[in-house]
Amino acid sequence: MSIVLEPMSDADYDVFIRWSIESFAADKARVEGLKPEQALQYTRAQVDQMLADGVHTEHHHFFRVLLDDREDPIGAVWIMLQPSLQSAYLCDIVIYEPHRHQGHGKSTLKAVEKWAQSHECQTLYLHVWLHNSVARHLYESTGYTATGINMVKKLA
Repeated sequence: MSIVLEPMSDADYDVFIRWSIESFAADKARVEGLKPEQALQYTRAQVDQMLADGVHTEHHHFFRVLLDDREDPIGAVWIMLQPSLQSAYLCDIVIYEPHRHQGHGKSTLKAVEKWAQSHECQTLYLHVWLHNSVARHLYESTGYTATGINMVKKLA
């Protein structure tokens, strides 16, 4: 079975970006000790600024992850190209729950890497939350290495 990255439609994007914002905000609230509403408001503002043209924003690419050209996606991917750096940033990746733990995450990463290379990228970056041990294991097992660490201290 092979992974196919299919560009998202406007409707697919609307569903995905809402999920992506909510997911990131929940992790941000958990890690930084913010109220969920604060984290959600902050994340929405950041994404609105970054993606002024939505799915059509320059250098941002949104894909449905398909298995062997099947119609129903098994996941989704958001990649930002950084042409001047010959790199790409994997902004978000999700394999939907019924399709997890079957090797699709690893196969999707390989498809993303191949796509990035076809766009003249020499490096692929990503962010992973420290508490997300499943994702960290996936990335480490496929050759990604940590380049830094964010730290936080609650002052009150």
